[in-house]
Amino acid sequence: MDDQKKVGVFESLVRSERNGISRREFLRRGLALGLSLPAASGVIATVLGAPVRVFAQDAAATKGGQGTLVVEQSGDPVSFNPNYTIDDFGYPIAFNTHSMLVTLSQDVEVIPDIAESWETSEDGLTITFHLVQNAKWHDGTPVTSADVKWTYEKIVSTEGAPGRDNLIMLESVDTPDDYTAVFNLSSPSSQFLGFLAWYATFLLPKHLYEGTDWSTNPVNQTPIGSGPFKFVEYVAGDHITLEANPDYFGEGPYMDRIVYRIIPDAATLEQAILNDEVDVDISGLFPTDSLANVEADGRFTTVEKVYASNFYIVFNHGRDITGNIEVRRAIGEAIDRAQIVERGLSGAGTPVNTYYTPVISWANNSDATAPDYDPENSKALLDEAGYPVQADGYRFKLSFPYLAFGDAWRSIAQVIQAQLREVGIDSELVELEPSAWNARVATDDNYDITYLAGFLGPGPGALKNRYGTGGGINFWHYSNVEVDKLLDEAASEPNAEEATAKYKQVQALLAEDIASIPFSGAATTFVYRKEISGLPVPGDAAGDILGFGNFALVQRASS
Repeated sequence: MDDQKKVGVFESLVRSERNGISRREFLRRGLALGLSLPAASGVIATVLGAPVRVFAQDAAATKGGQGTLVVEQSGDPVSFNPNYTIDDFGYPIAFNTHSMLVTLSQDVEVIPDIAESWETSEDGLTITFHLVQNAKWHDGTPVTSADVKWTYEKIVSTEGAPGRDNLIMLESVDTPDDYTAVFNLSSPSSQFLGFLAWYATFLLPKHLYEGTDWSTNPVNQTPIGSGPFKFVEYVAGDHITLEANPDYFGEGPYMDRIVYRIIPDAATLEQAILNDEVDVDISGLFPTDSLANVEADGRFTTVEKVYASNFYIVFNHGRDITGNIEVRRAIGEAIDRAQIVERGLSGAGTPVNTYYTPVISWANNSDATAPDYDPENSKALLDEAGYPVQADGYRFKLSFPYLAFGDAWRSIAQVIQAQLREVGIDSELVELEPSAWNARVATDDNYDITYLAGFLGPGPGALKNRYGTGGGINFWHYSNVEVDKLLDEAASEPNAEEATAKYKQVQALLAEDIASIPFSGAATTFVYRKEISGLPVPGDAAGDILGFGNFALVQRASS
C-alpha cells in the first residue's frame, strides 16, 4: 500500500539498508541473509542459502487470549481476493487473512512466510521453495504445493492482474511433492524474489478457486486464507472483524480478534483514539498538526516511518494538451515542492525531484530530475506552446480527479491547483473513492492529470509497472521503446551492477520525456496505545519476523 503512502501499489515500505549483506550481494542472489533478532521474539536462521523462520515459543500454545485489537481502516476494500485487482484498502486485511510464499520485512528484506526456505540454481533459472508442513486453509484443508502452483500460474496468466508484470518471467511451477514448489524462470532475474514478496502475490486456495472466475468467486467476499486471523464479517462503511486462527502455522496470534473500524475522516479518527475507541492507527490518517497533543497525552506511542515512495503528478499522455512535452515542462516549472510539503503534507515529507526514490539511494539516478520551480519561465513556455491567457484569466482547464485518502491528499490537490492557477492553468478537482477513481482514470480514461504515491521497492524493477508500455499502473499512456528495452534487459540481467546501470538510464529517459512530475517523498507517523507491542512498525522486531502487515505477534500488556 499511503495516506502519505496509501496507494500501497501503489504503496509503501521503508529503507534500502541491508543487515549483514551488501546491497550488491542482495541483488545478485535475490534474497536477504544474516538477519539477527532477539530470541524472545524469534530468530532468522540461514538454511540452504535462504532465511528460515524459527519460533522461540511453542506455536500451538499461543493462539488468542488477549482480547480485541481495534485498528483504524481508512476505507472499504474492493473485495477480499488480494490478487486480482488493485485494492489498497483490502491490502492490510490480506496480510492477516492470507499468507504469502515469501514476504518483506520492515527493512525490505525477503523473509519466509509459507516457504520456510528456498534455494536458487547456479544459472538462476529455477528457485526451489520448501513449504511449512503444518499450514491449513481456514476451512481445515492442508496448504500444499498445488496451491502454490495454481496461485502463481494464475497471476502470470491473467491479463490485468496487478502482480503479473512483475512475475512475467515465471514460465511454470513444478510440484515434485506436496511441500516443494519449483519455479521455472525464462531468464534469471535479480528482481524476482522481491516482487514475489510484494503486491498482489498472496497464496489462494486452489480447491475453492479452480474452475471459477476468480474476480467473481463468492470466496472474494468471505475469504478463506491461511493467515493468522480468520474472516468473520464485513459491514460496509463500518467495520471488518477477524478472529484468531487456532491452526495458524506460526507463532501467535495472541489477540482473540481484530476489528478494523472504517474511519475515513482524520478528525473523527483523532477523537476515536483519544476516546479509547481505537487502539492503533498505522494508516497515516492521523492529523499531523495534532501529533503534539497525542504525544503529550502519555497514553500513546508515536513512530515515524519513511517510505521508499514518491508522490508524483501523472499526465494523461493520450490527450492533446498533457501529451505536449512543453506543456508538461511548464506544469513541472509551476510546481513548488517545498510549498506542497509544508501546506499539503504539514511538513511530513521531503521535496523530491528524481524519478526513483532517494530512500533506495543505490538505485536512484540523482542526475535525472524533473523541471525545477520557475513560474515565470512556465508562463513563457505556455505562451510559446500556443496557450495564451484567455478572457476568463486562464489558458485552459484540466480535469483533475484525485483519491479520497483523507485531508492530506485533499490539501495536496488544492495546493497543486493553486500553483497551476498562478501560471494561468485552471483545473477541476474531483475527489473520488478508489473504485470510482479507478473507473474514471484507469477504465474510462476521463482525466488530464492526477497524482499518486507508491512503494518503489523492493528494487528499481518497480519502474516497469509505472513506466513500461502497458504496465499494470501505467494507465497514463506513457510509452518509450528505449525505456521498454532497458527495463526488459535490466529485469533479466543477473549482474546487479549492470542491471542498476540500466535502471538509471531508464530514469534519465523519464526525465528527458518529463513522463511525470515527482514532488515529494513520503513519511508518516503511526499512533497506537503504549500497552500494544508486536506491531509491524519501525523499532519493533515483529515486522522483521513476519513482514510489515502481519499482526500475529501483536500483544496487549496487562494493566
